[in-house]
Amino acid sequence: MGKKNKGGGSHGGGGHDGAGGLRWLLTYADMITLLMAFFIMLYSISILDVEKFRQMSSTFREVFGLGAAGKFHTGGTAVFESGNVNNVSVNSKEATGTSPPELVNIEDNIEKYLEKLKLSGQIWVHGDERGLTVSIFNDDFLFAPGSADIKGQAQTVLRDIARIIATIANPVRIEGHTSNVPVSNVFFPSNWELSAARAGAVARFFIEMGGVEVKRISVAGYGEHRPLVSNSNDADRRVNNRTDIVLLKSVEQKREAKVQESNR
Repeated sequence: MGKKNKGGGSHGGGGHDGAGGLRWLLTYADMITLLMAFFIMLYSISILDVEKFRQMSSTFREVFGLGAAGKFHTGGTAVFESGNVNNVSVNSKEATGTSPPELVNIEDNIEKYLEKLKLSGQIWVHGDERGLTVSIFNDDFLFAPGSADIKGQAQTVLRDIARIIATIANPVRIEGHTSNVPVSNVFFPSNWELSAARAGAVARFFIEMGGVEVKRISVAGYGEHRPLVSNSNDADRRVNNRTDIVLLKSVEQKREAKVQESNR
């Protein structure tokens, strides 16, 4: 009887110790699963697909209780986040108050046009304190690398957007941006000059092909110095390499007029 009790006690204790000893394996398996999911996510965004990026960002923000991220070219809130970079959070109808009716109509018309052509990966429409911005991603759509010549595939879209914008009187500021990848050729010694030339090319196209009045347009080139996200990887660089078409609202319109008066 004593021997039996000893064996039973030893067997029960061993079972308990064995279960306790295997608890680390569950934690380890969970960690490996999370790491695998993390690296799959990194791989999936190594090539930019804006629509997939939006869906993934929205899902992660909802899971972690940060609220739903916004959409590309559909108004609402759009958030780019990448490490310690300049985070952009804009909302065309909430962040800066109610947008002027004319800008709301233009936004709706451009969004409907983009949805029809399924251009969510190339163009993003959003609002900020200045007014309404149409961001066109340069890579693979608007310009070839190191060039300020508008691609043929983009000209029809650019013309149609210009004609929509031509229906209102708000000033239009066209801003060129690049990533931090250096450019050096016989035409453009720096990204600053390349971005300015690209903005100028779009401005000229708007005037000649889109019917936008010359007096409404101003041009700026910022090079790589006003990124939306970090330039730490190819996906971020594609987002930063863009041309912004900014429709200024009334407050900014008056400010622009004062600047022009002071420069005369």
